[in-house]
Amino acid sequence: TAVEPNRSVTMQIDLGAMGKPIQNFQLAPVNGGTEVKWRVTSDFGYNPAGRVFGLFMDGMLGPIYERGLNNLEKVSRS
Repeated sequence: TAVEPNRSVTMQIDLGAMGKPIQNFQLAPVNGGTEVKWRVTSDFGYNPAGRVFGLFMDGMLGPIYERGLNNLEKVSRS
């Protein structure tokens, strides 16, 4: 949905009934490379099931994002 060259990329993904979360990659130069921060936000509205699901989202997705960032680091070094 938006790109700031050498700074950030923002995307909206469609998960059907699970909603349309927004993913954002922030890039910042650091000594010898680039720091990448990956953030996901989603609006669960007033849906009680969605709001409860949202409480557990970080614990469920955190390891997946961590693995993705580690893979990005490996690919960028080769």
